[in-house]
Amino acid sequence: MNTVLMFGAALLLTACSGGGDSPSGTSTGAASTTISGTAAGGAPLIGTVTVKDSRGIERSRNINLAAAGAYSIDVTGLTPPFVLRADGAVGGTSVTYFSGTDNVVTNGNINVNVTPFTDLIIGNIAGQIAANYYSGGNFSTLTTQALTVAQQQLRDRLLPLLQAVGLNNTVDLLRASFSANGTGIDAALDLVKVTVNPNTNIATILNLANNQAITDDLASRIDVTVIDASGVTDFQQIVNGLKTLESLFATSAPGPNDAALLALFDANGFLFGGYDFNAFMPDFLSFTNVGTKFAFTLSEPLTPSNVPTNAKGKLTITPNNRIPTTVEWQLNKVTVNNVSSWRSVGDLRIASAYVQAHASNLQTLTSGLWFADFDIPVGSTIDYAVITGRGLGNKGGRDGVSPGLLLVNYRNGASPGVALPPYQGATEALTPVRNALRYNVLPLTDQEILPIVDNEIYTVVFYDDNNTPSNFADDIPLNGAGYQITLPRRPYLLTELQLPGVFPAFTSPSVANLTAIGLAGGNLTATWTLPAGQLAGSIEFVRGTVPSVGGSVAFDYVGIDLNPTAVTTSFTVSAPGAGRTVMSTGLNLETQDAQGRAFQVWVTQ
Repeated sequence: MNTVLMFGAALLLTACSGGGDSPSGTSTGAASTTISGTAAGGAPLIGTVTVKDSRGIERSRNINLAAAGAYSIDVTGLTPPFVLRADGAVGGTSVTYFSGTDNVVTNGNINVNVTPFTDLIIGNIAGQIAANYYSGGNFSTLTTQALTVAQQQLRDRLLPLLQAVGLNNTVDLLRASFSANGTGIDAALDLVKVTVNPNTNIATILNLANNQAITDDLASRIDVTVIDASGVTDFQQIVNGLKTLESLFATSAPGPNDAALLALFDANGFLFGGYDFNAFMPDFLSFTNVGTKFAFTLSEPLTPSNVPTNAKGKLTITPNNRIPTTVEWQLNKVTVNNVSSWRSVGDLRIASAYVQAHASNLQTLTSGLWFADFDIPVGSTIDYAVITGRGLGNKGGRDGVSPGLLLVNYRNGASPGVALPPYQGATEALTPVRNALRYNVLPLTDQEILPIVDNEIYTVVFYDDNNTPSNFADDIPLNGAGYQITLPRRPYLLTELQLPGVFPAFTSPSVANLTAIGLAGGNLTATWTLPAGQLAGSIEFVRGTVPSVGGSVAFDYVGIDLNPTAVTTSFTVSAPGAGRTVMSTGLNLETQDAQGRAFQVWVTQ
C-alpha cells in the first residue's frame, strides 16, 4: 500500500499567532516597515504573497512554511496604497486571492489578511474583479473610507454565519490576526466557497453547510441578501473531530486500539484507495508522525441539505518536516449507542488516483503529467485505467483510436504504468509501457499543454478485462462513470522550462565523484540550489549493474526524504554486489512548488 505518498510527504505548518482585535492607527504619508498577515481560504494557502504599491513596484515573499499561512513583506521605500496578491494552493486547489491597505499602521507594521473575503472587499471597491484592479495599477480609490464601507457591507451580509462561529459585527476581516486552524475567521472561511465570474463581475458566495448561495455584483452597492447560518453546527463538529485527531499525535502516536482514535472513524463503512479500515490503519499510524496537522475543506455542500449526513472534501495532511499533501476525504454522520457523531470514511474509492504536473531534465527536457500517486491494491481486479481530459485527446484510449490515456496495472499492487494502446493484457510484454525511463509520466508537447487550464478536471475509469484482454466489449468499468481528479496547475511549457531559475541545480557531486561512489561505495554528499517557492522532497541514488558473466540489468536504490528547505544531505552507498559490473549511476533530486508541480533533476554517469 502506498499510504506514505498520501500521508507521509508533508511539511508541518504550525499555527501562527492567535486571534485578536484589529489594529488601530492613523494614515501616514510613508510606507511602514512591514506588511504581515495570514493568507488562507479555510486551509492555509501554500505559495507566495506579492505586494504592489501605487507606483507599480512589486515585492514577493514565500508564505512562511513554519506557520499556518503567515507571511511578512518588507515594504520600506514603497508608496501606499498597496494591493496584495496571494498565489498558491488551498486544499489541493490552485487559488489567487487579493487584499489591500491604504497604510493604516500600528508600530511600523500593517497586518493585512489575504482571503476570499478580502478579495471581495477589493473587488467591491474596484467595481470589477480584484485581479483586474491589481493589474491596472491605479489604486486611488483604495481609501480608508472605501475599505470601511466595503468591509461593513460584506460583514452585514455574512453576519449570521460570522456569529455562528463566534465572531461579532465588528470583526475586522482585513486586519484581525488569525490562524488557519478552524477557529474564528478561519472557521467562517471553511464554510463558504467564493467564485467570481470575470465576464459579469458577479461573485457567488456559497454556504457549504446548507447549499445556500447569495450573489454579489461587484459593480453595484445594492446587494443586501444575507447568508443563512443553518448547518454550521455540523461542520464545527467535523472540525472539532480533526482537532481531536491532531491532539492524539501532539506528543506521541496513539495505539491501534486507542478508543479516542477509533471513535473518529467509521470502521464498517471505511474505504481509502481500495483498502478497508483494518488495512489502512496500521500504515496510517506508521507514517503519521508526531505534530501532524489536519485541515478539511469542503468540496461541495453537506448532503442532504436539510439533515446533513455526508461531508465530501479534501483533507490536507501536514506531518512534521515534510511537504503537505492533500487527499480526497469523506465523513458520515453515524449514530452509535444513540449518539450521533461525524466519522471519517476515507475517500470511498476502489483505488487512489491523483495527477500533478511534472518536469524533468533526464536525457532531454520534458514537461507533462505524472501519475505517481495512483495506487492499486494488491489482488485488485483492476487491470487498467483510462484517463480523459485536455491534453489526452490523441493518446488512443484503450483501443488505440479513442480519446484518453491508457494506464496498465503491470505490477499488481502499485502505481500503474503509462502504456501504449491497444490494451492487450496487464503485462509489459503484452501492452508495452510508453517510456521505461518515465514509467508513470506522460511527456506532452507545448501544443498539448496550452489548452490545459489551472484546476483542470480529469476523469479516471478503472476496468476489469474479464480475463479476455482482446475483447473490450465484455470489460467491466469498476467505478461507474469514473472518478474526477484535479490538476491544480498546468504543466510548464517546454519554452518556459528553458528559462533560468526554473529547475533546482546540483552543485555537487561531480559526475566523476558520483561514478567513483557507484563503483566502490562510500559516503555521498550532495548539494543543490532551490528556486524561489520550491520545496525539497526527496533524493535518490540509482545504480544499474549486470552479472559479470552476463545477464539482465538490476537496479539498487538509496533514497531519503528531505526537509523542505534542505539544500544539502549526506548518506552512505554500499559497494556493488560481488560479481556484478556497474553499468550506470545516477542521482535524482525531486522538488515541487506550491501548486504541486514536480521537478526532477539528475546527475548521471
